[in-house]
Amino acid sequence: MSFDTDPALYDFAVAPDICNLCFVIDKTPETFFLGLTGILRGDLWTGADPPPPNGTWEITASGVCGWSLSETLYDFAYDTNILFSQLNIFKGAVTFFFSEIFAVACVRQFSNALAVPAGNKYYGGDAQILSPLDSGSDNNIELMGLLNILPESLTFCKPSASTPPVIVNRYSRGSDATNIHIKFDLT
Repeated sequence: MSFDTDPALYDFAVAPDICNLCFVIDKTPETFFLGLTGILRGDLWTGADPPPPNGTWEITASGVCGWSLSETLYDFAYDTNILFSQLNIFKGAVTFFFSEIFAVACVRQFSNALAVPAGNKYYGGDAQILSPLDSGSDNNIELMGLLNILPESLTFCKPSASTPPVIVNRYSRGSDATNIHIKFDLT
């Protein structure tokens, strides 16, 4: 499942104070865009298994500092608290597509801990979690200013299709259909 990219469909809703650890009061995003690139089939993959979940997905608030999405083929769970940040993409108890945990709160960029094909159905890849509100962060406003693009209410940022170890973010402004892709090389 992917979502429609029309920014008018996203009202940049905020969830009621569910994660003041990572966000200013009343600014916790209701949804995140989860961009996945480079997840590959491992040695245990069979033709009956689904394809790797590369692409962009929309995860929604599901609890205190938690966002998730349940699909037919995949389950997505991003959780953070004062002790850790964790991203898991799985189906059932035995099929993991992506798994990573950091002993730090509020992390939103991950590399898959399932790093080798041997012993895994899926391995490798990178994940980036962005909120529609990220387009209004100080760093993105500064970056857009350098590109002579002034942010507005229909401005948003989301991960775009890319090949690891590169992550590409798309900055879009609705009033004049400006779209800029910026490549970040993680090597």
